[in-house]
Amino acid sequence: MFRNKKIGVLGTVNSGKTVLLTSLLWHLYEFSPGSFHIGKEKNAEIKDANPVYELGDRDFNYTAYRRQFVEQGRWPDKTQDFAIARCTYNRTDSFWEHDVTFVDIPGERVSDVFIWQATDYADWTWKIERFWSGDTNILASMDAFKKCCQQVETTSASASESWDDLVKEYRNGLVALAGNFSPFITPSTFVLTTGGETMDGLSREDIESRPIWAEGDFFPLPGKWQNSRNEVLRSIYGRCESNFKKYKKTVLKPLYKEIDECDSFVVCVDIFNILSSGLSRFYQVKEEINMFFQMIRPSKFGEILINAQKAMNYIGLNYLLPNFMQTKPPKIAYVATKSDMAIPGNGKNRLEKLLGDLVRNVNNSSYVNSKLFTCCAGKTFEYDPDSKRIVFLTARGENYVSLDKWPELPTSWEKWDKDQYRGFLCEGIPLQVVAAAPPEQNNLDKLFDYITGDDD
Repeated sequence: MFRNKKIGVLGTVNSGKTVLLTSLLWHLYEFSPGSFHIGKEKNAEIKDANPVYELGDRDFNYTAYRRQFVEQGRWPDKTQDFAIARCTYNRTDSFWEHDVTFVDIPGERVSDVFIWQATDYADWTWKIERFWSGDTNILASMDAFKKCCQQVETTSASASESWDDLVKEYRNGLVALAGNFSPFITPSTFVLTTGGETMDGLSREDIESRPIWAEGDFFPLPGKWQNSRNEVLRSIYGRCESNFKKYKKTVLKPLYKEIDECDSFVVCVDIFNILSSGLSRFYQVKEEINMFFQMIRPSKFGEILINAQKAMNYIGLNYLLPNFMQTKPPKIAYVATKSDMAIPGNGKNRLEKLLGDLVRNVNNSSYVNSKLFTCCAGKTFEYDPDSKRIVFLTARGENYVSLDKWPELPTSWEKWDKDQYRGFLCEGIPLQVVAAAPPEQNNLDKLFDYITGDDD
């Protein structure tokens, strides 16, 4: 008998979800009871773990990522768009055959929530206008685009010229939003193409010529253009409408179909990146997480499982069924990654508190089971008690920071100086990774037990 699970893994900016997923699969495929403690007694073992490849370009490229760890001594590349990692395994504390699928969800696609939920292009533009009206940052960034729309209505320029002007101003608006850490950059292919190309390292000239979507740009236009007597306005509106439909079908439908089938979710957050980036990054991450769970509420995760739980509780039969047949609520694991960067002492307690404060009131339904984790999927920083230094490796060799100069985590988000945490931006490379053993982890095993429900 198979026990099937489908788990979505969402990563906010620089959260290391690819590292987390690579390390987790590595520990399953090359299980060692001394380095991965699972089960109620922490002595269960994984047996016969095997990857299942069936999606071609959509398969999570575990082999390549593992090779980057071992042969090149560096972190895995950022995943391209979304990817699927499926594996089967047995456990010594269970009679089930386990089949688990992880959906690697790029955080950038969360901003396309209104595209996915809209019934059509006109509905999307209406939703966008309402959303924009409540955000002064977006209104300021898109002011030139709004004025360009007004100018197109009153000038005699050709459809081609008007289209180029609109594309330019909407692109400039998206660039301004990106500079202000706004999570609402849509279509999201502007910041993350379907080929996995980001805006990192691009020159101003490259950004100015970068398409909003390589297969056909589109942006929200006034609804009155749809049936305007002006042929230029009608043609531009129709072009956007056509590209919108194609985008929703080819870019979003495959991903959101996978999301809708997920039983539970892991949300990876890099608290250290937020601290070193400032308040704008804080609000960006918080809004990304909020938008994501607003997006999935109508799905199987938010409806079928919850309604089933309510029904079973209502008729009083849930407790009469065997444990493996009882309806269990979906789970959300909020994970503060890179926990090895928290200094010894109360660092990890503060890290968990900051995470808890960040995600407070997100999907707080009593029918959803959520839990906080601090996790290290691959050790980078190590405390040396003799020298009282934080030791880490870089491409140039071993480096270190004196413990008294390593920034201490704040006790809350109420007040912090981002300049104090610039040290968190230092780039370390994996420690103690050898071909015969997965990277040293902390709490990744606890996360695995919780989110798969294998120890329930």
